[in-house]
Amino acid sequence: MCSTLVGKLNRRGLDLHEASAQQTAVTNRLSAAVKKTSTSKA
Repeated sequence: MCSTLVGKLNRRGLDLHEASAQQTAVTNRLSAAVKKTSTSKA
């Protein structure tokens, strides 16, 4: 029982880590797109 609980927590931690990594990638992509549009406007 304890091992499954730890496994669930570990999996949740991995999911959170993956989600934060995806969010960082999305943020980087958005900032890059904003930079592109701002430079093209200027």
